[in-house]
Amino acid sequence: MQNSLKKYILDTLTLFKGSSIAQIIPLFAIPFITRLYGTETIGQFAIIYAIATIFGTIAGFKLEFALVPATDSDRSTLFALLLVLMIPMVLLFTSMFVLTVSVVEIEQFKFSRTSIAYLAVLAILTGLVNSANFYNSSLQNFKRIANAKITLAASTFTLQITLGYIFQASVEMLLISRIFSLAVSFFILSSGIEWKDLRAITMRSILKILKKQLSYILYFWPASIIDVVAKQVPILLIGGLYGDSLAGYYSMAERVLSVPTAAISSAVSQSFYQKFVSELKLEANPRRILLFTWKMLGGIGALPFLLLFIYSHELIGFVLGNGWLTSAEIIRVLLLMTYVAFISASTSSAMIALDGQKYSLYFTIFALFNKAGGIYYGYMHGDLLLGLGIMAALQIVLNLLYNSVILWKLKGRIL
Repeated sequence: MQNSLKKYILDTLTLFKGSSIAQIIPLFAIPFITRLYGTETIGQFAIIYAIATIFGTIAGFKLEFALVPATDSDRSTLFALLLVLMIPMVLLFTSMFVLTVSVVEIEQFKFSRTSIAYLAVLAILTGLVNSANFYNSSLQNFKRIANAKITLAASTFTLQITLGYIFQASVEMLLISRIFSLAVSFFILSSGIEWKDLRAITMRSILKILKKQLSYILYFWPASIIDVVAKQVPILLIGGLYGDSLAGYYSMAERVLSVPTAAISSAVSQSFYQKFVSELKLEANPRRILLFTWKMLGGIGALPFLLLFIYSHELIGFVLGNGWLTSAEIIRVLLLMTYVAFISASTSSAMIALDGQKYSLYFTIFALFNKAGGIYYGYMHGDLLLGLGIMAALQIVLNLLYNSVILWKLKGRIL
């Protein structure tokens, strides 16, 4: 068991090295980005990117999670299926979005035909990078994943600052920078993919694996759609109800909140899922891995979040300027929720490994109504912070209940 934990920690550290560098880069870039582009432009970019993330995440039916426990032959077929699905599904979602959202509403978010095209490309690349990440994770190619994350962050912010200074500091420059960076990241990740194994795949084998993974599509895919919508709904609702400027403040608050621990959370989530699945297959000790991870994350995150709560106004004022102090208020309201999510989000994939897709579906439905309802309640009372506070409190309760269900499903496993 000690060797198993040691391997888990080493894999996590490998990913953490890449993730931490990827987080340090935006930390230095944020002051330049905020002063160069302003709240409204950043808010518009955040809204478009949020929608692209939704489309890109759900386009593959969340079958990337099945890559980790899959056999070698199934892994290649699954990845081929993901490649087949990604582009047409994104184009379908984008077309449905354009057809169902009126021209007036699109103009309210300041979308143009060019923005819609960027949105589709962003969504496709987001889905491809996500799938390639899981493929490499299944082979424990953690060093390659770390390098891709560093490249993505460095390329994105270098281009956003450079293009913003050379050309007009617009939403298009932010989008183009992200698109190019995602393409480079996918190129790095693709070097770990066994492309030669994809040549022997037939439509029959794809249909066979699709049938085999039916539970992912019936339960986990709807849950994932709702989950990714729930994650992005605050920025979309704030942008629609309060305007681009407040959406920009909220987007920046989220970005600052992610700085202290995002590198750790990202590293742990990938190594945890691979390790947890392995422990289940061996009928070893998945519960101990889960509890160890919660304790580790709780201890690591306590100090950064405490310091951020105490010095949020000073930090925002010094780094971004006094014009961004609204973001500091939002940070304080969301801090405890973010800390609890930091501890539990990295291990949420345990529910999938335990075939608890239907429970994931229930919880994500509650989360969606909670976030949308909280923000709308605040809007009805003319107080965004009130709405965010209600949302945060209920989200903490949901996270604690979700973790309790995971422990309940683990009951009876080898301890």
